[in-house]
Amino acid sequence: MLDILSPLLAKALIATIIASIVSASISPHIVLRGLSALGAALAHAALAGATLSLTLGINPTLGALVVSVIFAVLSGYGGERMGGRSDMVIGMIFGSSTAIAVLAVALSSPYISSAWRFLVGDVLGITDYELIELTSLGVATIIILIVFHGELKYTLFDPESAEAYGLNVRFYRYLVLLVASLCTVVNLRVVGSLLTELLIAAPAVIAYEFTHSFEKLRNQAIAIALLSSMAGFVVAIILNLPISGVVGVTMLLTYIAASILSVKRRRCGSRAHIRCVKEIFRE
Repeated sequence: MLDILSPLLAKALIATIIASIVSASISPHIVLRGLSALGAALAHAALAGATLSLTLGINPTLGALVVSVIFAVLSGYGGERMGGRSDMVIGMIFGSSTAIAVLAVALSSPYISSAWRFLVGDVLGITDYELIELTSLGVATIIILIVFHGELKYTLFDPESAEAYGLNVRFYRYLVLLVASLCTVVNLRVVGSLLTELLIAAPAVIAYEFTHSFEKLRNQAIAIALLSSMAGFVVAIILNLPISGVVGVTMLLTYIAASILSVKRRRCGSRAHIRCVKEIFRE
């Protein structure tokens, strides 16, 4: 077992904590906007950008960021063109980004070990420079969410009134997509593209079982993400297992427990559960 006080583990733990906070902060905006599948599509796009950058000798983080932002903008624009059916566009983006990622991995065969790290994550191998990159992207994401908290919340729950008051609803929709891209790049190095969607969606999905307000949803999502990630991290180190995989399983077990203990499910019952949840969430 690795020395718990080693710099290697310290850096890995810091990276895991940053990824958890960033993911949980954007998670409510993604889940409540019905964009949960977007995480998987952007994760594959980021994987394609990172692996292609390896073959071109470019910074993988920069490549992942550029490609994921491009695909995020395409998903927003395509959703508008399809009359709000963003799920259809996300499906296309998911498939195409996966195909590009597969080709990118094949082309980067001389760097296959590095490409594999972006696919499944390798937080223990994170370098000082990569940690600085991850921290910078994480701080930028949190600052955007704090500065535009009111506008993002207003345009989420009542876009018609927000537009009537002069808010550019379209701008804030694209801003959420941009922040999701930043979050995806942060997660890529920690848990890899395969588990990025889970880390982005799961915290809010779990917290949604218990809370009735947006602020509580966000705060509980952050707490859930931190506790699950740190618990998974410790268990993985003790048992010498892949950290990303254990974190993913921990999130799954947390969701199962939340579903069983859910206050909303007990209050609403199985019939008309979705309508009841929406009503008490707005209380």
